Amino acid sequence: MNSTNPKPPLNHPMNRSQQISWSELPPDLLLPIAKCLATQPDIFSFRRVCKLWRASAPLSLLASKNILSPLFPHRFTIKPDTVYAPKHYIVCMNCVILLRSNVNPKLPPFMMIVDEYRSGKLYVRRPFCARVPKCYPSFGNVNLIDFPPSLDLSRFRVSKLARFPTLSYLSDGPDGSRIIQFKLYRQKPYDYPKPKVVLFVDPNCENRATINDHTLVEVSQSGDLIVTRFNGESHNNFTYTPRKREESL
Repeated sequence: MNSTNPKPPLNHPMNRSQQISWSELPPDLLLPIAKCLATQPDIFSFRRVCKLWRASAPLSLLASKNILSPLFPHRFTIKPDTVYAPKHYIVCMNCVILLRSNVNPKLPPFMMIVDEYRSGKLYVRRPFCARVPKCYPSFGNVNLIDFPPSLDLSRFRVSKLARFPTLSYLSDGPDGSRIIQFKLYRQKPYDYPKPKVVLFVDPNCENRATINDHTLVEVSQSGDLIVTRFNGESHNNFTYTPRKREESL
């Protein structure tokens, strides 16, 4: 079929706007764009494009950005059901990370979990465990090292295997920032039992989801479902007695 308005050739001036390199963006637009980026990895990816972009996105922008999620960690307060129930909570994002050596590919990979309890800071622990990774000395002919002695990420290929949220309880102190500890665990921010939770986003959300578009569902130790909606911090407890509950979280 012959077109009455054929497309111009690729070298035609009309196609100039489609061929402009990203590095040719006006410098006065680069900093506003960088400030809109959501996380620290986004800023690093922005800086890797070219020297001009790197100069337009100073590292000082990282101070106000989270690492794992633009919305979490998130703190909230609810009215407790009982006198002893906690009322201050924090939802954090966690990632399961796999590290492979770039220097010696024959070395076995290492797996770990990183938690972001405070914005811009990561806590490292073993996967499926509340303990921190340790580097054990060699014992005879058995190599007991289960984690690199120094975590220089430039020497490893980093792969993100999974990402999931966790819920923690906060103390009622002056700043409400101390995570409640249990006697059976060390006094570390990553050493405490974590309830099983799932985050849901409002399906009617048309734009980028905010914290108010999220709902948190928690499975308590007694088996109840606790639903917290962040748009108003509503908190509902659903008690039921199922015949059998499948482990799905």
